[in-house]
Amino acid sequence: MANIKNLANGIVLTPPSGTTGTTLVLESGYGAIMPATPFFLTCTPPGQLSTMGNSEIIQVTARSTDTLTIVRAQKSTTARTMVAGWVVGNGNYADDIIGATGNTVVKQTPTGLINGSNTVFTTLTPYIGGTLLVYRNGSNEGNLVTETSPSAGTFTIDAPSVGDDIQVGYSSAATGSGNADTIDNFHASVTPTAGMILPLNASAQIASSVIDFSTSSLIKSSASTSVNTASTTPVDIGNMTQPTITVPSSGKVIIMGTIFLLLLNTTAADLYCRVLIGSTASRTFSLRPVGQYHGANLGIFDVMTGLTPGTATAKVQYWSVSSSSTVQSQPDYNSVLVLPIGA
Repeated sequence: MANIKNLANGIVLTPPSGTTGTTLVLESGYGAIMPATPFFLTCTPPGQLSTMGNSEIIQVTARSTDTLTIVRAQKSTTARTMVAGWVVGNGNYADDIIGATGNTVVKQTPTGLINGSNTVFTTLTPYIGGTLLVYRNGSNEGNLVTETSPSAGTFTIDAPSVGDDIQVGYSSAATGSGNADTIDNFHASVTPTAGMILPLNASAQIASSVIDFSTSSLIKSSASTSVNTASTTPVDIGNMTQPTITVPSSGKVIIMGTIFLLLLNTTAADLYCRVLIGSTASRTFSLRPVGQYHGANLGIFDVMTGLTPGTATAKVQYWSVSSSSTVQSQPDYNSVLVLPIGA
């Protein structure tokens, strides 16, 4: 952004040569009121309003008292043959607006006829009231702008002449409709990135596509039945697999599943179950069957933390308060998912 200064105006004493000269001299004293270089000046014939048809915007790259070193035909203007008496002014130009990101719109050409009589123009999107800036040939229209309907994007200015360039800048209002499964512009069908809030889909569910199950492991029972004499200390369930899992650097996994055990030869005895990752045990799950040949259906869910990163064996263990009973692990019913979480 070039430098600007209030009321930095001047009169040309010695114009640049033709349309290619790069030195312009101001009348005595005007150089001192100019901003620090670099800055822009709009050069216009005396007694005329600045338009794209009669004016030139130059960039001043160096100043020595009242002598300016310039670059010609800036900001889409055409180099003009100036004469002594032309007026120069340091303006606030459309591309001087800072922050052309997010909801800030800059250097936009509104719709509306430029025919010397039309005064109504419309921005391409709704604008927030009080933020609209309108530039005629690079100069800010200031309080000559009337914001008629920000939600419709309309405003009025004095009718521009044929050949005038009208541009606007503004903060845009939020429009359109969003999806119910969108958080921070992330849809449930898209893979999330670090730090992103995990969204729900339109059915208020976490979509499977946003969870990486590729590193998960399943502890499950085989097609055969396992019959074991109950122990008062934890023992492995005989017909369940013992997969090797990879514990992430976070040392955290989620375990979830169901274990169905059938208690034989006793009327009542508490049954206990746990998941073992390496040498680290989950919390204990318990259920008391009622009566002989009654089953214990253990729902398992836990977040295990503090595990040692790397590979480890995962297995399910059970035990009972009664060593005289027999515990039967049913075929195909038992499964526990081990899902690593974190980085």
